[in-house]
Amino acid sequence: MGWQEESGRDEGALAEPWRGYERDLMNLCAIKAEEFHLLGYEHVTAEDVWRCVRERTHGSQPLHRMVEAILGLQIGQFMSYATLDAYRGGADEEDRLAAFPWFDGGKRG
Repeated sequence: MGWQEESGRDEGALAEPWRGYERDLMNLCAIKAEEFHLLGYEHVTAEDVWRCVRERTHGSQPLHRMVEAILGLQIGQFMSYATLDAYRGGADEEDRLAAFPWFDGGKRG
């Protein structure tokens, strides 16, 4: 009997099965942020990575899918997320992007 077939379980319990491992997942996000630092994106934080992964997975994936989403996140995917997040913000996109400490206004060489 798989987790999808179980009846009588609280839907909220299945919504975020990784919740007990959030600290470990944040450590993985820190490792991913360090990887981005090596690629020249020095100001990406673990929290930035975590927000991106949560939005991409809608936060309701099993633990192994969350780990896969963090470790498999590529810089292009992250930058697409950050750009879309800036546009969705409702403010002027330059101001919204400036809220990310790593955004340099396109001045990077």
